[in-house]
Amino acid sequence: LVHNQNRLKNLWLRIPYTWRLAFIMWLGMRIVLCAFGATIFHSGLFPIHSGYSYGIDILSGPVSGALFGVWTRWDGAYYNLILSEGYNAIPQLSAFWPLYPMISRPLYWLGIHPNIALILSSNLAFLFGLYFYLKESAELFGTDFQKYAGLALILFPGAFYFYTPYPQSYTFLFIILTWRLARQRMWLAASVTGLLSGLTHSTSIPLAILLMILILFGWRKSQDKLKWVQLAIPMMPIMGVAVFVAWRIHMRFLPMTELLSTYWHSNIFNPFLGVSQLIDFALAGNVLSILKIVIIIFSLCTMLWLFQQHYYILGFYQIFMVGYLISFTTLEEPLGSFIRYFMMSFPAFMVLGVWMKNKKIFFRLTLVGCTLINLLLCGLYLSWVFVA
Repeated sequence: LVHNQNRLKNLWLRIPYTWRLAFIMWLGMRIVLCAFGATIFHSGLFPIHSGYSYGIDILSGPVSGALFGVWTRWDGAYYNLILSEGYNAIPQLSAFWPLYPMISRPLYWLGIHPNIALILSSNLAFLFGLYFYLKESAELFGTDFQKYAGLALILFPGAFYFYTPYPQSYTFLFIILTWRLARQRMWLAASVTGLLSGLTHSTSIPLAILLMILILFGWRKSQDKLKWVQLAIPMMPIMGVAVFVAWRIHMRFLPMTELLSTYWHSNIFNPFLGVSQLIDFALAGNVLSILKIVIIIFSLCTMLWLFQQHYYILGFYQIFMVGYLISFTTLEEPLGSFIRYFMMSFPAFMVLGVWMKNKKIFFRLTLVGCTLINLLLCGLYLSWVFVA
């Protein structure tokens, strides 16, 4: 028995440290959220279905419902319909990006229930995304900060979305992977992952700015005669978005702006309206609006720190990401889905990890505060309360 234990230990230690750390963090948070979701499911206080589940088959068994069915909320129901019935099932499905259900489809073809297929796919994507994020954290800020950067990411308010049937895991994976490949000057691979990010979600658009600045910063040292070709690479996330838009036009779906306005009362590319609406809701005591303001202030602080420490490229990415996110709003929710979309701001979580490492009191307060708020938001989501 001791021999087998030592053998298993040696096998575990042969796995690179970053993979071990990513797996432990990913699995630990998955267990916490599974237990949390199962508790809410078996409490019987909240319905499995709502008017927003569109009659889809949400798993409701004692085990399947607790582990998978309870997580199929809001956009998860839309992606379930896309996976099982296609984009023509209901009109509003054409607002949802295609790559996430496409990647999840082989699991569905194997006979796996759509609830399970989408969650397994999303969770696996986040494991890889977390690994590349930790690698970047170590290379940019040092190995000592790796653990803290990981905790900052998985515990930040809204991070539970990485474990839901939503495309945020894939978007994060492709954004961080594209950044890593471009930083290593692997331009062809970065072009592919950049294109994939654009097919996954529109929050990849600020990635184009990140890539452009990275390329321009590297031009001074580059002697490559074909360096002008590199300017095509930042266009790949936008190209992915354009491909989806062109396909929608070909399929004669409603124009995106009209669709978003009709079904979600959205107003896009109007940051002044979004910010003024956010302030009004916050003054009226809307908790989610207050949280969004806190997150924006936090993001501004990380931008200043990044510029102060000469991480100019990441600082500019933060500016354009927040600027992009505040340009969308809805009548019911100021800035729309800002909380979950902010999870694409990977430099902010790296900086938060540095602060947590350097200040122990700040570490403890952040650890407890972020965990409680993240679980609170998760509980609202599981209870069919829209967490934007």
